[in-house]
Amino acid sequence: TDHHGLVQADFGNRVFTSYQFDPLDALSLPDNTIQSLYVDNQNALWLGGYKNGLAYCSPAASKFSTIPLGDVCTIAEGRDGTYWCGTNDQGIVTYHPATGVVRRFRMAQTHLGSDVIVSSVADRDGSLWFGSFNGGLVHYKQGVFKAYHAGDGSGLASDNIWHLAVEESTGRLVVATLGGGLQLLDRESGRFTTFNTRNSKLPTDYLSSLSFDINGNLVIGNATDFSVMNMDNHRVATYSGTRSGQVFVSSSVNQVYADSRGLIWNATASGVTVYDPRTDQLETLDLSAGLLGAMACSVVEDLAHGMWIASDHGVSHVTVAREDGQWSFFVTSYSDIDGLQSRQFNLRAICLAINGNIIVGGQDGINIIPPQKAMTMKRQPRALFSGLMLFDHVLSVGEAYRGRIVLKEALTDGSELTLTAKENAFTI
Repeated sequence: TDHHGLVQADFGNRVFTSYQFDPLDALSLPDNTIQSLYVDNQNALWLGGYKNGLAYCSPAASKFSTIPLGDVCTIAEGRDGTYWCGTNDQGIVTYHPATGVVRRFRMAQTHLGSDVIVSSVADRDGSLWFGSFNGGLVHYKQGVFKAYHAGDGSGLASDNIWHLAVEESTGRLVVATLGGGLQLLDRESGRFTTFNTRNSKLPTDYLSSLSFDINGNLVIGNATDFSVMNMDNHRVATYSGTRSGQVFVSSSVNQVYADSRGLIWNATASGVTVYDPRTDQLETLDLSAGLLGAMACSVVEDLAHGMWIASDHGVSHVTVAREDGQWSFFVTSYSDIDGLQSRQFNLRAICLAINGNIIVGGQDGINIIPPQKAMTMKRQPRALFSGLMLFDHVLSVGEAYRGRIVLKEALTDGSELTLTAKENAFTI
């Protein structure tokens, strides 16, 4: 309407709903004079206002929700479905999605030396592990916190615990530290085994992330690309490029992830590199591929084997396909327009929940992304023809070409186009 906003008419229920500009609501109409409407093939509504530009309303926004739990740096899920979130300055915060109950644990409860929690993992017995920045490691089981600190006789090599993982076959806790190398904790003996630049072929003692590949090898992200450790003999091989000589897009890895196909995903400051060690194929996913930010923060695989990448400005879903021996990738990205938080997501702050939800952490809390279903088009997409060229001449509507008007109306408006036998070289 002109001056009265937008009116939605539901003829089936005989209900009219009015939408107008509200100066107190940032998500209301930008202007009460709406000059144009368009519904795209994903059922999203676009509005052109007389003033204040373009507005967008998407039904997809309802499938994302933001839970304001603070600046979330790491997420793990308990057996009861509770999300355990390590924060940048408020210790550990728990959130139960079914009840909405929130609990907080600070240094007085965790016995850590810091409330900056940067890593977490769920153990096989249902207990949880948390690592801190400059505050040590803590184990939570049946309501009790047990802390480990460097220098307390436990064998912990560093109080900077950057990433955690659990070896499925043995149950050993794997600890990536910032400065102390890699450690394995044997749960039965309580002893740490340390691997560093002095006793192994690790290229650095500053490790950023961990992931187990389909063969049970440990993939280690660090400041110089990534390494692979054979867990049987602890031999280490480091990769900085392909066997054919291609180098990775960035050497500093924010998170490394080995998926169920055997692909190695490296989230870096310059996008994501996807490497297949078997075929030596290397692909890069960045802004040009559809990611919403230059820096990739985290990556995880969902239950349908789709990949999720959190960047500094959004979250992307990647569909992976294999044709003729080559991998191909299709990227769909989401931002705050779709209901995600607007500020930056954090490194390695991503988790696959038991029910298939993807949980992503950032400065404004967590976003819960439900399992993605195949989208069914409710409307048949319409092809838009923007022009016609005969030989090397661009034709306009009503223009005479060699004594004949070829286009009496625009191609988009007309239902047919008739050309003579001599007009046999054309481009639509």
